[in-house]
Amino acid sequence: PDAPLWQWLQRQAHTELAEKLCLGCGTEDRFALSSRLLEALVPSRQVLSTVGDHSFVPWRALWAQWLTAIVAPILLDRERVEAAV
Repeated sequence: PDAPLWQWLQRQAHTELAEKLCLGCGTEDRFALSSRLLEALVPSRQVLSTVGDHSFVPWRALWAQWLTAIVAPILLDRERVEAAV
């Protein structure tokens, strides 16, 4: 049942959509193997991981990483552009 989804995701590799995706997973997550397969489709700077399973504690750690590594640089760049105008 997941085959069509995986095929679609493969077609998205290295596209504009892939540039917008971020992947995060706990090292002991029951979906860690699937996440490792997806890593090939997402730019490495957008792949985050933390120690933990598929629960709220690792999710919060990943959320903090995402805000720091992905969102903050976008917002800082936007502020620089707006200040220059």
